[in-house]
Amino acid sequence: MQLTQAGGRFLPYAHRVLAVVEEAVGVPGGEVPALRVGFTWGSTAEYTAPIVRAFEQVHPGVVVDIRRYDDTVAGLADGRTHVGFLPGDPGDPRLGTLVLAEEPRVVALPADHPLAVRGHVLLRDLETEAVVINVVSGTTTLDLWQHGRRPETVVRVRNVDEWMEAIAAGRGVGLTPASTGRLYSHPAIRYRLVADAPLVPITLAWPRTAPHPLVADFVAVAGRTRPQERE
Repeated sequence: MQLTQAGGRFLPYAHRVLAVVEEAVGVPGGEVPALRVGFTWGSTAEYTAPIVRAFEQVHPGVVVDIRRYDDTVAGLADGRTHVGFLPGDPGDPRLGTLVLAEEPRVVALPADHPLAVRGHVLLRDLETEAVVINVVSGTTTLDLWQHGRRPETVVRVRNVDEWMEAIAAGRGVGLTPASTGRLYSHPAIRYRLVADAPLVPITLAWPRTAPHPLVADFVAVAGRTRPQERE
Protein backbone atom coordinates (compact mmCIF):
# COMPACT_ATOMS: atom_id res chain seq x y z
CA MET A 1 0.00 0.00 0.00
CA GLN A 2 1.08 3.56 -0.59
CA LEU A 3 -0.40 7.01 -0.20
CA THR A 4 -1.99 8.77 -3.12
CA GLN A 5 -0.65 12.19 -4.07
CA ALA A 6 -3.54 13.82 -2.21
CA GLY A 7 -2.90 11.61 0.82
CA GLY A 8 0.73 12.67 0.87
CA ARG A 9 -0.33 16.31 1.03
CA PHE A 10 -2.83 15.55 3.79
CA LEU A 11 -0.50 13.45 5.98
CA PRO A 12 1.48 16.31 7.66
CA TYR A 13 -1.80 17.91 8.76
CA ALA A 14 -3.00 14.60 10.23
CA HIS A 15 0.24 14.28 12.19
CA ARG A 16 -0.20 17.80 13.56
CA VAL A 17 -3.78 17.10 14.63
CA LEU A 18 -2.76 13.94 16.48
CA ALA A 19 0.14 15.73 18.18
CA VAL A 20 -2.12 18.55 19.40
CA VAL A 21 -4.76 16.11 20.67
CA GLU A 22 -2.14 14.09 22.56
CA GLU A 23 -0.84 17.24 24.25
CA ALA A 24 -4.35 18.47 25.07
CA VAL A 25 -5.21 15.30 27.04
CA GLY A 26 -3.06 16.33 30.00
CA VAL A 27 -4.03 20.00 30.08
CA PRO A 28 -7.20 19.66 32.26
CA GLY A 29 -5.05 18.10 34.99
CA GLY A 30 -2.68 21.07 34.97
CA GLU A 31 0.07 19.39 32.96
CA VAL A 32 2.14 21.66 30.70
CA PRO A 33 3.29 19.64 27.69
CA ALA A 34 7.00 19.61 26.88
CA LEU A 35 8.11 22.31 24.49
CA ARG A 36 9.81 20.68 21.50
CA VAL A 37 12.45 22.91 19.94
CA GLY A 38 13.72 21.88 16.51
CA PHE A 39 16.77 22.71 14.46
CA THR A 40 17.93 21.53 11.05
CA TRP A 41 21.72 21.52 11.45
CA GLY A 42 24.44 23.23 13.40
CA SER A 43 24.48 26.62 11.68
CA THR A 44 21.87 27.76 14.23
CA ALA A 45 23.70 26.32 17.27
CA GLU A 46 25.14 29.67 18.36
CA TYR A 47 21.58 30.98 18.75
CA THR A 48 19.71 27.91 20.00
CA ALA A 49 21.50 27.21 23.29
CA PRO A 50 21.51 30.78 24.72
CA ILE A 51 17.80 31.25 23.97
CA VAL A 52 16.81 27.85 25.40
CA ARG A 53 18.81 28.54 28.56
CA ALA A 54 17.22 31.98 28.97
CA PHE A 55 13.74 30.47 28.51
CA GLU A 56 14.42 27.75 31.08
CA GLN A 57 15.46 30.38 33.63
CA VAL A 58 12.05 32.04 33.23
CA HIS A 59 10.16 28.70 33.15
CA PRO A 60 12.20 26.30 35.33
CA GLY A 61 9.39 23.72 35.51
CA VAL A 62 8.99 23.31 31.74
CA VAL A 63 10.68 20.44 29.91
CA VAL A 64 12.39 21.72 26.76
CA ASP A 65 13.14 18.93 24.30
CA ILE A 66 15.72 19.91 21.64
CA ARG A 67 15.50 17.83 18.45
CA ARG A 68 17.24 17.79 15.09
CA TYR A 69 15.25 17.15 11.91
CA ASP A 70 16.77 17.30 8.45
CA ASP A 71 13.97 19.11 6.69
CA THR A 72 13.42 22.70 5.67
CA VAL A 73 11.33 23.64 8.74
CA ALA A 74 12.87 21.44 11.46
CA GLY A 75 9.79 19.31 12.12
CA LEU A 76 7.27 22.17 12.31
CA ALA A 77 5.17 21.08 9.34
CA ASP A 78 3.76 17.94 10.95
CA GLY A 79 3.83 18.91 14.63
CA ARG A 80 6.99 17.08 15.65
CA THR A 81 8.29 20.40 17.00
CA HIS A 82 6.63 23.54 18.35
CA VAL A 83 9.27 26.10 17.45
CA GLY A 84 12.28 25.81 15.15
CA PHE A 85 15.64 27.47 14.52
CA LEU A 86 16.16 27.70 10.76
CA PRO A 87 18.94 28.93 8.49
CA GLY A 88 17.16 31.12 5.95
CA ASP A 89 13.58 32.32 5.58
CA PRO A 90 11.07 29.44 5.28
CA GLY A 91 8.78 31.59 3.14
CA ASP A 92 5.71 29.77 4.46
CA PRO A 93 2.65 31.91 5.37
CA ARG A 94 1.55 29.25 7.87
CA LEU A 95 4.58 30.06 10.02
CA GLY A 96 5.31 33.08 12.18
CA THR A 97 8.96 34.13 12.09
CA LEU A 98 11.49 36.22 13.99
CA VAL A 99 14.88 37.03 12.45
CA LEU A 100 17.54 36.46 15.10
CA ALA A 101 20.56 37.54 13.06
CA GLU A 102 21.83 37.94 9.51
CA GLU A 103 25.05 36.18 8.59
CA PRO A 104 27.49 36.65 5.71
CA ARG A 105 27.87 33.74 3.35
CA VAL A 106 31.13 31.80 3.02
CA VAL A 107 32.33 29.25 0.49
CA ALA A 108 33.72 25.91 1.66
CA LEU A 109 36.63 24.88 -0.57
CA PRO A 110 38.79 21.78 -0.77
CA ALA A 111 42.03 22.69 1.05
CA ASP A 112 44.08 22.43 -2.15
CA HIS A 113 41.71 24.58 -4.22
CA PRO A 114 43.39 27.60 -5.90
CA LEU A 115 40.86 30.00 -4.35
CA ALA A 116 41.79 28.85 -0.84
CA VAL A 117 44.82 31.17 -0.81
CA ARG A 118 42.60 34.25 -1.12
CA GLY A 119 41.16 36.27 1.75
CA HIS A 120 37.75 36.37 0.08
CA VAL A 121 36.06 35.46 -3.20
CA LEU A 122 33.19 36.75 -5.35
CA LEU A 123 30.25 34.86 -6.80
CA ARG A 124 31.73 35.23 -10.30
CA ASP A 125 34.82 33.32 -9.11
CA LEU A 126 32.56 30.29 -8.51
CA GLU A 127 30.63 30.30 -11.80
CA THR A 128 32.71 27.52 -13.34
CA GLU A 129 32.79 25.35 -10.21
CA ALA A 130 30.66 22.33 -9.39
CA VAL A 131 28.47 23.35 -6.44
CA VAL A 132 27.53 20.97 -3.62
CA ILE A 133 23.96 21.68 -2.44
CA ASN A 134 22.10 20.24 0.53
CA VAL A 135 18.71 19.82 -1.14
CA VAL A 136 16.89 18.92 2.10
CA SER A 137 17.75 21.73 4.51
CA GLY A 138 20.44 23.88 2.89
CA THR A 139 20.40 27.62 2.13
CA THR A 140 22.01 27.58 -1.32
CA THR A 141 20.29 27.60 -4.70
CA LEU A 142 21.52 28.55 -8.16
CA ASP A 143 19.42 31.72 -7.86
CA LEU A 144 22.42 33.28 -6.12
CA TRP A 145 23.91 33.72 -9.59
CA GLN A 146 22.49 35.70 -12.52
CA HIS A 147 20.85 33.84 -15.39
CA GLY A 148 23.46 32.76 -17.89
CA ARG A 149 26.23 32.86 -15.29
CA ARG A 150 25.18 29.97 -13.06
CA PRO A 151 27.34 26.93 -12.29
CA GLU A 152 26.47 24.06 -14.64
CA THR A 153 27.17 21.17 -12.27
CA VAL A 154 25.29 20.54 -9.03
CA VAL A 155 26.25 17.78 -6.59
CA ARG A 156 23.14 17.01 -4.52
CA VAL A 157 23.45 15.81 -0.93
CA ARG A 158 20.92 15.38 1.89
CA ASN A 159 22.62 16.62 5.07
CA VAL A 160 25.55 18.69 6.30
CA ASP A 161 27.82 15.68 6.88
CA GLU A 162 27.42 14.50 3.28
CA TRP A 163 27.93 18.11 2.18
CA MET A 164 31.28 18.37 3.97
CA GLU A 165 32.57 15.01 2.76
CA ALA A 166 31.66 15.79 -0.84
CA ILE A 167 33.63 19.05 -0.65
CA ALA A 168 36.57 17.41 1.14
CA ALA A 169 36.66 14.78 -1.62
CA GLY A 170 37.03 17.50 -4.24
CA ARG A 171 33.63 17.01 -5.87
CA GLY A 172 32.75 20.69 -5.67
CA VAL A 173 32.48 23.78 -3.48
CA GLY A 174 29.64 24.77 -1.14
CA LEU A 175 28.11 28.01 0.10
CA THR A 176 26.83 28.33 3.65
CA PRO A 177 26.27 30.80 6.52
CA ALA A 178 29.48 31.94 8.19
CA SER A 179 28.56 30.15 11.43
CA THR A 180 29.00 26.81 9.63
CA GLY A 181 32.68 27.57 9.28
CA ARG A 182 32.95 28.34 12.98
CA LEU A 183 31.14 25.17 14.04
CA TYR A 184 32.21 22.59 11.45
CA SER A 185 35.94 22.26 10.99
CA HIS A 186 37.49 19.71 8.64
CA PRO A 187 41.19 19.21 7.87
CA ALA A 188 40.47 19.06 4.13
CA ILE A 189 38.21 22.15 3.93
CA ARG A 190 38.90 25.90 3.99
CA TYR A 191 36.21 28.58 4.40
CA ARG A 192 36.43 31.95 2.66
CA LEU A 193 34.04 34.92 2.71
CA VAL A 194 31.90 35.44 -0.40
CA ALA A 195 32.01 39.23 -0.35
CA ASP A 196 29.09 39.93 -2.72
CA ALA A 197 26.65 37.19 -1.66
CA PRO A 198 23.39 38.16 0.09
CA LEU A 199 23.20 37.72 3.86
CA VAL A 200 21.51 34.63 5.32
CA PRO A 201 18.83 35.26 7.97
CA ILE A 202 18.88 32.98 11.00
CA THR A 203 15.19 32.58 11.78
CA LEU A 204 13.02 31.40 14.65
CA ALA A 205 9.74 29.97 13.30
CA TRP A 206 6.52 28.57 14.78
CA PRO A 207 3.05 27.58 13.49
CA ARG A 208 0.48 30.37 13.49
CA THR A 209 -2.38 27.92 14.00
CA ALA A 210 -2.80 26.12 17.35
CA PRO A 211 0.69 26.90 18.71
CA HIS A 212 1.99 25.42 21.95
CA PRO A 213 0.77 27.61 24.87
CA LEU A 214 4.35 28.65 25.70
CA VAL A 215 5.45 29.55 22.16
CA ALA A 216 4.61 33.24 22.71
CA ASP A 217 6.82 33.28 25.82
CA PHE A 218 9.63 31.51 23.97
CA VAL A 219 9.48 34.03 21.12
CA ALA A 220 9.53 36.92 23.60
CA VAL A 221 12.63 35.49 25.30
CA ALA A 222 14.26 35.02 21.90
CA GLY A 223 13.58 38.64 21.02
CA ARG A 224 15.37 39.77 24.18
CA THR A 225 18.24 37.30 23.80
CA ARG A 226 19.12 37.50 20.11
CA PRO A 227 22.79 38.43 19.51
CA GLN A 228 22.34 42.00 18.30
CA GLU A 229 20.68 42.89 21.60
CA ARG A 230 23.14 41.15 23.93
CA GLU A 231 25.98 43.70 23.63
